[in-house]
Amino acid sequence: YRSKAERMRSEEENNSPPISSYYRPQQSSQKKLKIQKNSSPVADKN
Repeated sequence: YRSKAERMRSEEENNSPPISSYYRPQQSSQKKLKIQKNSSPVADKN
């Protein structure tokens, strides 16, 4: 018998994607944010 919290935690672990596929989208989104930050001031100046 497991408590409800433990059962939910195990379900989250089973439904969560692998670590590699979890970090790659974050890295790509951070690169996009950097590009937006670098390009937006130029657009404002022009």
